[in-house]
Amino acid sequence: MTSKKNTYDKAYKTTFTFFQNLFRFFAYIKIQFVRNQCISSSAALSYTSLLALVPLLSLSFAILSSFSSLKNVQQYVLTYLFSHLLLDSNNLFIDNLNTFINNTQHLDTIGTIVLISSIMFVFTTIEKTFNIIWAIETPRSFLQRILAFWALITLGPIIAGVGINVFLLVVSELSTHPFLKGNFAHGLSLFLPFFTLFIIFTLIYLIIPNHKVRLSHAIFGALVSAFALEISRHLFLSYITLMPSYQFVYKTLSTLPLFIVWMYIFWSLVLLGAQITASLPDWGNLPPLRFLFLLSTEHVFLNSLKILEVIHKNQKTGISTQTILNDIKISGEEFEKILSKLHKARLIEKSQEGLIFLIQEDGDEITLYKVYQSLGFGVHEIQELDRSRPWTSSWTSTAIALLNKLQSAEQASLNITLERFLAASPPPSTPS
Repeated sequence: MTSKKNTYDKAYKTTFTFFQNLFRFFAYIKIQFVRNQCISSSAALSYTSLLALVPLLSLSFAILSSFSSLKNVQQYVLTYLFSHLLLDSNNLFIDNLNTFINNTQHLDTIGTIVLISSIMFVFTTIEKTFNIIWAIETPRSFLQRILAFWALITLGPIIAGVGINVFLLVVSELSTHPFLKGNFAHGLSLFLPFFTLFIIFTLIYLIIPNHKVRLSHAIFGALVSAFALEISRHLFLSYITLMPSYQFVYKTLSTLPLFIVWMYIFWSLVLLGAQITASLPDWGNLPPLRFLFLLSTEHVFLNSLKILEVIHKNQKTGISTQTILNDIKISGEEFEKILSKLHKARLIEKSQEGLIFLIQEDGDEITLYKVYQSLGFGVHEIQELDRSRPWTSSWTSTAIALLNKLQSAEQASLNITLERFLAASPPPSTPS
């Protein structure tokens, strides 16, 4: 009886913890999506992608045409993917797109460079947004950026083309089966756009971030984006059908505003998938909801001391960032920001092997006040005031004196070295 009760309690606790983490995770995604300005980034990408759509397709199809077995993929991409993705109910948009792509084959060298530059501009915008989402403060070098984008441009069409070919081969084989032919094969072919977008999103989440991304995390983020895009497509088509105000006002020009709105939705969902992919390592490490919305000064400071304690304990051998993160159990974004600030203040350093050390080996020259100020907290001593500022008034001198007094009090309170602080702090008691 006792064992059954323990099993029930364990199952209940596991289930409760899972849903608690799930709720915190979705709340965290919502906060980070807004905090990282993904909404405004989606609007910017909606317009820049209009310029790069034709050049990107031209380059992709040129790569596919170099493989004899993938030459038929272009027609499938235009017929299935873009008629599906661009919400086009007739062939006018697709025909014009195909004409534009064919026209790029007759460009001179300067025109080709301009088109490739437009692709690079879009990719640079995506990379900057991804750097914000993944909390990356050091972007790729120009050469690394070129190599990463070229890998995406070349590998993307090839992998997507092979995937489409395999998918079509499976559908063709299944359609000959007496029990599966007809509606089943047709229904399976409708899955092709989803499958293609899933492959493209997975590659984007793996290659573009200047950060190591797990394949499983990229796959999950790509699945969410592709699935959400499919649902949004049906809802958007329903809205256009039931509320034809754009067609009534703009007549034949209604395609353009509708396309821009749809591109905004598209990029919002792409960035949502990126935010989910970047946040998956934080699963189970997120603080309670009341601390999610605003990390207070004291929490950031205490987390910084915990990070320095772990580094100090492993000073002789060094420690990897992932080991520190597994030990302290905080969100990856907060961890990266703290680590970056400590590194800029020259409190820690990173070896070529990726191991973290304190710059002062014994921690005797690192004071808690220096740590506190390296995080951007506290009051700095004011030596001279810019008299052109609007705050200059009769009470300015008194205010400066009070601020300097506050700064002196902070420095006096935290004027203890990290070595002495850690040595004086008793270890946490373990429950018996």
